[in-house]
Amino acid sequence: MNKTIFENAFNFRAITSGVWRACLVAALATGAALATPPIPLPIPPGKPVDHEQQIADFTRAIEQKPIDQRAYFFRGFHYLEVARCLRGISPCIKGKMTDKNVAYQKAIADFTKAIELGSGIDAARIYDNLAPNDSPPEVLQRVYMGDSYHLRGTIYAELKAYQKAIADFNAASKTENRQAASNAFYALGNIYRDLGKDRKAIESYGAAIERGGNFPSPVVFVERGKLHAKHGEREKALDDAHAACEWTPPTNDCELLERLRGKDETR
Repeated sequence: MNKTIFENAFNFRAITSGVWRACLVAALATGAALATPPIPLPIPPGKPVDHEQQIADFTRAIEQKPIDQRAYFFRGFHYLEVARCLRGISPCIKGKMTDKNVAYQKAIADFTKAIELGSGIDAARIYDNLAPNDSPPEVLQRVYMGDSYHLRGTIYAELKAYQKAIADFNAASKTENRQAASNAFYALGNIYRDLGKDRKAIESYGAAIERGGNFPSPVVFVERGKLHAKHGEREKALDDAHAACEWTPPTNDCELLERLRGKDETR
């Protein structure tokens, strides 16, 4: 099978975002089989991306195959990044789109379509223990379900529609995509923290760590540790601070640990 417009649309240098800490490396296979990351691969800070060109490419892919969940997911991602670009929080090459709210709504529509296209998938088998005869398209639909909920929830959170965001993050946390679930629990923790519901935030951060398996993000430990410290739970705060600071490979997330140690020295 020759490469299609859809495959050519996967310009991996452009499928990027500095927002995401937890990502998998993408690899494009030939034909119908496709291995892609649950979260788009990051690029060096400040590198501009032509998201509108990517949107045009994925639009052509959708015209070729209107039921391809992946194309809706990635077009939605690029609409989201256009909105962030227009807000000045994400680098990109500015194009014709000038209304961030329009870009957000188009992203929501695409993620919603991706969720609809994946809703018929049998979720009885666990994503991490797939049966040998599982086909790549079926696997990927499960992956994109979780990430579509997660990114749609991210949009709602950025728009301060917190109840909708919480609903989507809860939905993502129940999918078989462990990375999307971990990211969703972390996002839930941030919302609960900002709403002053610290205990719920701590619980959500703990779930993010648990679902992340061997690869939770150190920032989750930092945020949970800050809340433990806020409530005088020093030993728990130190445990989280050590976990973040001693991350492999090093991430230099040691500020919390240094602050806690500093308090010891001033006593």
